[in-house]
Amino acid sequence: MPPFFRNMIVFDRFQTCLKNGKCAEPFKTLQDKHTVWDVVRGKGLPQGCIPSARDLGRLDHLAEQLIQSKWALSTRISYNAWFGSWQEFASLHRFTPLPAQERWLLRYFTLLACYYSAATVEIAAASIVAVHRINNLANPVQAFPAVQTLVQSIKKNGLVSSRSKKFVVDAAFVVKMCTMFVAWFPAFDYDLFHPSAPGKTSIERSIVWMRGVAIILLGLAAGLRAGEVTRLTRCCWEHAAHNSVFIHVKLAKNGKNGVRSGAYLAPDTGSFADTFNCIDFFDEYWFPFLDACGLKQSGSCEHLEFPTSHCSTCPPLFPTWPSRRLPTSESVRAVATQEVTSVVKQWAVKVGKDPKNFSAISFRRGSVSLAAAEKVARNIRQQQCRWRSQGMQDHYTVPTVEEQLEYGQALSKQIRRSKECSTKRVTWG
Repeated sequence: MPPFFRNMIVFDRFQTCLKNGKCAEPFKTLQDKHTVWDVVRGKGLPQGCIPSARDLGRLDHLAEQLIQSKWALSTRISYNAWFGSWQEFASLHRFTPLPAQERWLLRYFTLLACYYSAATVEIAAASIVAVHRINNLANPVQAFPAVQTLVQSIKKNGLVSSRSKKFVVDAAFVVKMCTMFVAWFPAFDYDLFHPSAPGKTSIERSIVWMRGVAIILLGLAAGLRAGEVTRLTRCCWEHAAHNSVFIHVKLAKNGKNGVRSGAYLAPDTGSFADTFNCIDFFDEYWFPFLDACGLKQSGSCEHLEFPTSHCSTCPPLFPTWPSRRLPTSESVRAVATQEVTSVVKQWAVKVGKDPKNFSAISFRRGSVSLAAAEKVARNIRQQQCRWRSQGMQDHYTVPTVEEQLEYGQALSKQIRRSKECSTKRVTWG
C-alpha cells in the first residue's frame, strides 16, 4: 500500500485548495451527517421548517442539503474518505485537486489500480465525480476521453478481489439451525427470554440466539440486504391475502421515493416445530417476546400516512439495548449491519460450518438460489429481491450441483442415444 494511503484523512467540509491554480476558493465536500432531507425522506418538511418565498437564506441552505441527499449518508462518508486520498495525492505533488486535471487523474487511477481491485478504483473515481458535482464542476471522467478509457480498461484488466464469494444459507443450514433451537426452546417462555435473566445459562444468551433465528429466517424469506434488516420496524410487517405477510422494505438500496418496495412471505400449515416457517417463528416466538417487552406498533405510527417512508415512531423489528437494562422504546436501537453478520456467523459455528465463509449476504444469496432451484420465474425473483437490473440476480444465484450436472447428463444422454442408434441396421424391403 502506498505510504500516503496508510493514514487516510477525511478532510473538513470546507478545505482551502492550494492557491497556485484555478480553484483558490474553498470547496465543498460531502456532508458526513444526516441532512434534514435524509430524515424526512418522502414525508416533506415539518410545518415550522418550510421557508417562505422571501426567505432566500433558508432556501439556499435547504437547496444545498437537498443536493447532498442525492447520495446516502453511508455513501457520502465512503466518498469523503476516498476524496481525502485524492487530496493527499494532490498535496504530495502540489497540484490543485479541483478541478481535476487529466494527467493527474491518469496517474492517480493508475496508482490505485496497482494496489486495489477494479471495483475499489471505481468507487474512488465516483467520489471525485461526486465532489465535482456538488461544486458545480463538470464530470472529470467524462470530460477527458483518455481518463474514461483508462477507467474502462481498469474494469476490464484490473485486480480482482482475492476474497471468495460467501456461501449461501441453504435449506440444510435452516433445518439444522431450527432443529437445534426447537430442541433448546420447544415453546416460548418469557422466563427464559427475559432480558434480566443471567447472561449465561445452559443455553448461552437465549435472546441473541432467538433474534438470530428471526433475522436469518426473515432475511432468507425476503432476500434482505443487511442494511435493510437494520431499518425494519414493527409496522413493516403487514398481513396480506391468503394468510401471507408483506414485508415493507423501506429505505431500500434500489428503492424509489413513493414506490412500495418489499417481499411476500408464504404461510405453511402446522406449528413452527413442524414447518420451520418464518411466519410461524415470528408468531410463536419473536412477536410474543417483543410484546412482552412493550415494543409494539406505536399509536402515532407514520406508516398509514406515509406507507413508503421509514417510520420514526415505531420500535425496530430487531432491537438491541444496553446490557443489564430492560428494553424500552427509549432505550432500544436497531441492530447494526455488523451485528447482522455476527448472528449469521454465530449460527454457522453452531451448525458446524466455517464462519469465515458466511456473512449477512449469505441469506440473500441463499434466497434467490433456492427460488431459482425451484424454477420460480425470473421476474418474480427480481421483484422479490428488489433488483432494478434483470441480470443482477445471476450474480447472486448459486446453482445446485444437481442443476449443474443436468448439462453433462444431457450430453451423456445424447451420446448414448447416438451410440445405440449406430448399431441398428435399417433394411428396405
